[in-house]
Amino acid sequence: SLLDLPLEAPLVLFGAMGGTEDPRKGSDVLERALVSLSKRSEGQPKQPQLVIFGQEQSALRQSFGLPVHCLGHLYDAVSLRLAYSAADVMVVPSRLDNLPNTATEAMACGTPVVAFRTGGLPEIVNDGISGRLADAFEPEDLAECIAAVVANPEKQRAMAQQARQQAEDRWHPKRIAALYASAYDEALERSS
Repeated sequence: SLLDLPLEAPLVLFGAMGGTEDPRKGSDVLERALVSLSKRSEGQPKQPQLVIFGQEQSALRQSFGLPVHCLGHLYDAVSLRLAYSAADVMVVPSRLDNLPNTATEAMACGTPVVAFRTGGLPEIVNDGISGRLADAFEPEDLAECIAAVVANPEKQRAMAQQARQQAEDRWHPKRIAALYASAYDEALERSS
């Protein structure tokens, strides 16, 4: 409610610097996937809606086939946490990404991630456990993965819990600091 988003509809989140303008982030493939998802969910009482951050509504040029809410540019951690936490699923349709912050941040907020099986994304998302992985750049498969998460609230909640647990296990600052310290210690031992 703080973001003025609907409370009843499943929310699909997409975010990137520049929103849909950066072709590396795959918004064109997301558009085709969501048009397909829209056709599948026609007539259902709770049709998914898209939430975009990183872009103003006036800059939107795509027709996603679903209602769209643009949050604009989010500049602080609290706003980002609110957006991630409001969503039922975060979609990262990137063509080119190594370890996208949007995926790890969403999971830290307990939001399952749907992404393509490409780049570093398979190392972030445990397919079927903390989200879903679609075949690279296949809009129909991406639509199927999104639908699998939002159509089953129990499965979505289980994935949300697993996403949060995975984020704590893998990316907690204490764990990362210990890994850096270990790498530095090893480098120092080798140099002596």
